[in-house]
Amino acid sequence: MRFTLGKLRVVVVAGAVLLVAVVAGFVWYGQHSARQWFKRLPKQLGVDIKQETNGFTYSQSVKGKTVFTVHASKEVEHSNGKITLHDAGIILYGRQDGKADRIHGAQFEFDRPSGVMTAVGDVYIDLAAPAGKAGVGSGKDDESKLIHVKTSGLVFNQKTRVAATDEGIEFAAEGLKGTAVGADYDSGSGVVVLRSQVHVTGVRDGRPVDLVASHAVMDRTGNVANLTDAKYVSNGESVSGDRAVVRMGADSQPERLEAQGHVVLAGAGRGTMTGDKLDVGLNAAGQPKDAHLWGGVQYKDVTAVKNATGAAQDVRVSFDGAGRPTHALVTGGVRMDEAAGTGTRSLKAERVEMALTEVVKGRVEVKETTATGGAVLRMADAGAKGRSATDLSGDTLTARFAADGKKERITGLNGVGHTVVHQVGVKGAEETSSGDTLEISFKPGVKAGAEEIQRAVQRGSVKTVRSAPGKTAGSAVRVEHASADTAVFDGDANKLTMTGGVQVSDATSVVLADTVGMDRGTGDSTADGNVRVSYMAEDGKGEPVHVTSARAVEKHSAGTAEFFGGAGKDARMWQGGSQVEAPVLLLEDVKEAGVEKRRLTAHGDVAGEVPVVRAVLVSEKPATGAKAKSDGGAVRISGHEMVYTEGARTVVFRGRVKVEDRDGTMNAQEATAFLAEKAAGAAAAKTPGVGGFPAGRVERMVAAGAVQVEQPGRKATGEQLVYTAADQTFVMTGGKGVPPKMVDEEKGTITGATLRFRSGDKSVMISGGDASTGAQRVHGESKVKQ
Repeated sequence: MRFTLGKLRVVVVAGAVLLVAVVAGFVWYGQHSARQWFKRLPKQLGVDIKQETNGFTYSQSVKGKTVFTVHASKEVEHSNGKITLHDAGIILYGRQDGKADRIHGAQFEFDRPSGVMTAVGDVYIDLAAPAGKAGVGSGKDDESKLIHVKTSGLVFNQKTRVAATDEGIEFAAEGLKGTAVGADYDSGSGVVVLRSQVHVTGVRDGRPVDLVASHAVMDRTGNVANLTDAKYVSNGESVSGDRAVVRMGADSQPERLEAQGHVVLAGAGRGTMTGDKLDVGLNAAGQPKDAHLWGGVQYKDVTAVKNATGAAQDVRVSFDGAGRPTHALVTGGVRMDEAAGTGTRSLKAERVEMALTEVVKGRVEVKETTATGGAVLRMADAGAKGRSATDLSGDTLTARFAADGKKERITGLNGVGHTVVHQVGVKGAEETSSGDTLEISFKPGVKAGAEEIQRAVQRGSVKTVRSAPGKTAGSAVRVEHASADTAVFDGDANKLTMTGGVQVSDATSVVLADTVGMDRGTGDSTADGNVRVSYMAEDGKGEPVHVTSARAVEKHSAGTAEFFGGAGKDARMWQGGSQVEAPVLLLEDVKEAGVEKRRLTAHGDVAGEVPVVRAVLVSEKPATGAKAKSDGGAVRISGHEMVYTEGARTVVFRGRVKVEDRDGTMNAQEATAFLAEKAAGAAAAKTPGVGGFPAGRVERMVAAGAVQVEQPGRKATGEQLVYTAADQTFVMTGGKGVPPKMVDEEKGTITGATLRFRSGDKSVMISGGDASTGAQRVHGESKVKQ
């Protein structure tokens, strides 16, 4: 809509041309020559006439001041009462500005009985410009300021006081020339009518102009001019309407222009704007001070390189003293669309305000735009990389613009109230965020429609929904929901950072943290501060896995999630009755023998002697005996590292491993716990369904390396140990040349190739022999109390 804001002043020129050059000329001729001279001449011919060789001269004075003077080369009074003047000239005086108008014709005839005066042949009129135009003069008119009028067949009726002609009219003034066909002047009412084919051409303020109208009416008493089917054209720019009204002040200068019916404003390279009605106010210099276009306003600018359209019900524009537009208000179903190349940009709202500025002479640009009432700004691009789109909406949107060469670009946007950002990426990712306020800055040097967000900040109950294609073809779309107090998007890094009560969730996980950063390109994310994570099975069955940590890092493409402790508190993961704590917990997707599995690794962040991994597993309940009715017990295990692999259902502990349960402790360099398979049938409902965590009961355990078992009243050592939870049996073997050994408070020291014993049972079964001889050896040492 840039054309209409800067070029409404052409309407003013059209009104001035018509009023000064056409109407004023005919008015002065009709009023002074017809009403004054034609009315008095028949009664006073022959009175005070001085005969001269070259004709006669007649002057009329009022209070010692000459009103008009008539010169004629010859005068003839006929017997029928008609009077004929040949080669007559009239000079009209008495105007307040001291100017004089001149009328000349080859012949005039006056019919005294009928009161009709008729000009025979052409009539020439030279009029000084109106007072408001030329100012006070000395009576000697500057040729450049004169208005020249030529017509013929002029008839004046004294009884009706109407002067009329059916012939053509020609006029010229200050570089402008005009024509019309037929004219009427009512000296009683002061109304002048140009009947048809009004046409004015020439140069105005250094610009070629062309004005046409099918009909023109000037009411001198009311200082109003009316045009029908008027069109003004200058330098490829035009304004037209079915009806136009020009209202003037006391100095005959236009003060207001009104047009209605198919109003059209057009400019070469600037588009076309149409509406039902137009109202333009003018200042003392003839420049527009305000403009109002309303009633089904439409805008269109279609070229080989762009397609711009718009619509509204009402457009109001304000101008500065020099006629430059400074502010525009557009209301009523506002729609603005622009397409250039592969990019498109559109704005929809109920009300749009624009602050305007002149960047160079004659070129007005939008500096700031404020849209309210369901405001939506859409920017889209269908480039070679694919289609992308960004929609921005809110109760109020304020966009800032800057000149960029010969075009303008959007530099920033602020939104207030129910703000929403909807983005669709070239790779199919789609994201919607909502909040109370919005602040956006855009990257420079990007074409219209392809605008890229450099930085965006959304505050106040922020909520986002993001959907992205799966990691592999055919996999399900990943949908992610998030909420926070504030969200900040960094366009250069393509990263979204959310702070303040953050919650992020998808089909299988929920993340709570103080801050969460998400890489929109890779799908990776980082959570910091009071991190709490829950993982659920996709089928919704089983117990979830929970994690707490100070920091969490998820790498989407690698399929890893790493949790870190902090401030003296380890990361902790648990499911049901099982849990693990360590400075670092790593949950990752791995492929073994072509099968995808999840693996959990717990370890310290630095090497050290003190075991840092602590796990709690549930032991399988005894199959027989007094404890068979119980649910088993908790097994606490610590070490330097823990690795659990899904599928194999093994939990491997390494480095100063310590295992504790209700019956005793075990120490070793390495221990592997084998978990029971998932139950079937009704029992499966109690079995956790999330992979990657060592949930389930300990069915068996194998320990190696300096194994030591302590139970009430006895202690056993060896190199290897196998524990079976079903019968609570330990089987211990020694290393090469070093057999296992048990020291019992009651039975003393017992050694053998293999020691088999049970929890809660004092018996020990000894078996096996020397590996080199095959002979069986059993050694016992009894302690005697002193």
